[in-house]
Amino acid sequence: MNGEVNELLPGTTVADVVRASSPSKTGIAVARNSAIVPRSEWTSTPVEDGDRIEILTAAAGG
Repeated sequence: MNGEVNELLPGTTVADVVRASSPSKTGIAVARNSAIVPRSEWTSTPVEDGDRIEILTAAAGG
């Protein structure tokens, strides 16, 4: 999803986007329009027309 344009149904939330694009909810962070969305707000944060959603995955190593 990162870098791709996707059409979403009205009422789609950040949690819906995470479920559709990530096999796991652990080790990830989500930004909506460059602002981090706290995990506790994923289900209540709507994705609106023109929003930019980025899903960031933690990676081990160095």
